[in-house]
Amino acid sequence: MQPYYVVESGPMYMDVPGYDPSSLHTSLMEQGAALAQEAADAMKARGVVGEVVTVEVTASDDVATLVIRGAEAFNADLLIMGTHGRKGFQRLILSSVAERCLRQASLPVLLIPSAAGALSEKASA
Repeated sequence: MQPYYVVESGPMYMDVPGYDPSSLHTSLMEQGAALAQEAADAMKARGVVGEVVTVEVTASDDVATLVIRGAEAFNADLLIMGTHGRKGFQRLILSSVAERCLRQASLPVLLIPSAAGALSEKASA
């Protein structure tokens, strides 16, 4: 198992006059570290061996490309991704990393909608 977190702090955030993107970048990296620790703790508690990896998008890459490359580098048999479940205008504007990965991947992809987490929380309550 190889949890993989991609930090995207691309040009959209960098080209705003008078804006210092370092606070956003720091926040995203801290979030990545916290999620990595959470994943590592969950893996350890269940006896799962693996390493949590955090990478950063560069100007020449996008998130989907990095996810696919990461899966290939780990010789993954299956790529599992969560989705936000955006529809309509939001999806048009924000695009879908999960959809791009699904279209580009040469390995099976399992997409888990964000609503699945809410359903499992209700079931366990």
